[in-house]
Amino acid sequence: MKVICTARQCRIVEATQPEKLAADRALSIRHPKFMFMQAYRSGCWNGVIRFIRGRRFPAGLLHVLIRKLQKKGFYVEIEYEGVETLPSVKATPDMLFGIQLRDKQIEAIDKLVEVKRCIFDGITSSGKTEVMAGVIKALGMPKTLVLIKGIQLMSQTAERLSLRLQAEVGLIHEGTAEFDAQVVVCSIDTLARRLEDQKFARWLETEVKVVFADECHLVPGKTFSTCLEAVGAAYRYGLSATALDVDNQLANLTLIGQTGEIAARITFQDQIQRGLIDIPNIFFKTVGGFNELKHHDKNDDYLSAYNEGAIELGQKNASIVDDCLWFAAHKLPTLILVEKRRHGRLIQSNLQAAGLRSRYMDGNTSVDARRGAVREFARGVLQVIVTTRIFNVGVDIPAIKAIILADEGVTPRKTIQQVGRGMRITPGLPKVLYVRDYVNQTCQYLLEHSLARVRVYKGTKAYVVHKRDTPLKWVA
Repeated sequence: MKVICTARQCRIVEATQPEKLAADRALSIRHPKFMFMQAYRSGCWNGVIRFIRGRRFPAGLLHVLIRKLQKKGFYVEIEYEGVETLPSVKATPDMLFGIQLRDKQIEAIDKLVEVKRCIFDGITSSGKTEVMAGVIKALGMPKTLVLIKGIQLMSQTAERLSLRLQAEVGLIHEGTAEFDAQVVVCSIDTLARRLEDQKFARWLETEVKVVFADECHLVPGKTFSTCLEAVGAAYRYGLSATALDVDNQLANLTLIGQTGEIAARITFQDQIQRGLIDIPNIFFKTVGGFNELKHHDKNDDYLSAYNEGAIELGQKNASIVDDCLWFAAHKLPTLILVEKRRHGRLIQSNLQAAGLRSRYMDGNTSVDARRGAVREFARGVLQVIVTTRIFNVGVDIPAIKAIILADEGVTPRKTIQQVGRGMRITPGLPKVLYVRDYVNQTCQYLLEHSLARVRVYKGTKAYVVHKRDTPLKWVA
């Protein structure tokens, strides 16, 4: 089989019939929810997603295809077409301003430059932004686009890159379009809205040489994926603490198709050995019971069960206040994560009634107000921040020493990302992060979600999971 590979797509130009069939099987997978889809249930579709269409497939899947075909005894000849190679230098500890790169970061930078299209899988405090800056510097400051989900993270990333590179970093967001900078940070939503602008589309296609997808686990979403497809860069990188999803191989292949496979990692163990992160201590509290609320089984409405069991449960909300009082007494700045705004406002009201200095924020809170709250939080003016998912991913709040997961989510990726908000060390305090979570027995839905989170925590060797209902205690 012969394959021609460009920056974004591969094309099969020569293949026997057995090779075609083997390639199609290699890059096909059943949709994880195919049984619930109308097309499948009506007999119009077999539930299989095929990544090869008209002999073409995403370039990031090339090596996935090669490995699978080699196992079947097939050989793949590759010809590259229009894939630019930029001059580069090796990374050094002092290549960035104001920081000495660590050995693992240097290894990651060199590997990313060598591979061209790949993922850097780095946990909280691994220095993903510094690795990004190092790659840009090692490649000679080519025209670079950094794609970000969320205004807060976009501003934070632009400021850090500008500092490390000592260069202007442009922004593309709403009314701002700073194309002339060598490094440009753009929100995904803004880019998606501007794709029909021909001038902007040509800029993406011809001028951008390097593209980074920050928090790349979001790439399988249609908007993020469409935006990456529009960029003509040969150097394509993803960065995330939770790049791949063990429960969703379709999402993994979609991501790899756009960025390539994982080429470099910095793990929990790496960071713990170097004393660079707080060690999460998980304290579970049992709340609810089948006698306290109407029993919901799997045939009942989930939203009603969640509202009654996760939001309106008086026992849980009183426990949140008690926990915050304990954390405040021990001078541990606390972040509370909620799913619904009305739950956040309810908790905020309860905290203020208890005399705690707290602030509630959600997606309607301005960027300036968020930054101000984070500064007050770091100085100890605020003891508690209550927030929705705006702080779930990537946002840097080094002051956090305790997290209360009031949202009771279920996905492993979300759980790890949320705990990661508090794993950055705080000088002068023990390298410990307190995490309050719940085993919710108000209904079968929430109990299953709770037990799923227990499995996530126990499966992550870096976490210390205390016996259920262990009282909060000082951990040195």
